[in-house]
Amino acid sequence: MSISNTPMQQQSRGPIRKKTNSLQNAALLKLILSAIAETPKSKDALAEITGLQRNTIARWINLLHTRKGEIKNLVYIADWGKAGKKQHPVALWKLGYGEFDAPRPPPKTPAEHCKEWRRRQRKKLAVQVTVTEKGIKHVAK
Repeated sequence: MSISNTPMQQQSRGPIRKKTNSLQNAALLKLILSAIAETPKSKDALAEITGLQRNTIARWINLLHTRKGEIKNLVYIADWGKAGKKQHPVALWKLGYGEFDAPRPPPKTPAEHCKEWRRRQRKKLAVQVTVTEKGIKHVAK
């Protein structure tokens, strides 16, 4: 009996592939496409409607939007909406084969930001004064 010091070579199993459930993917795709077929919706609205995570919605939308070659994009940006406290533009997605995206609105200038801020400050400081029968003044914001 001889013992060899040479290491045994292991056979390669190839790349490890993640199993996917194609029926589940087809159902998710149908759910997303049916949600944006009628009216344009943002990714957050789609996540709320479908119950999926926003990352999942974003992955599907990006996959459907960035197709090239013979089969062009299946979804497009129909319009831009506002979201959040600062009212940043948000893409509203709609189902449509080979359609062009709506142009992104230009950013606000510093003067527009200042004008908006001053308008909000005036709204906060609006005071309502009323005089009652007894001559008492009520002050309310």
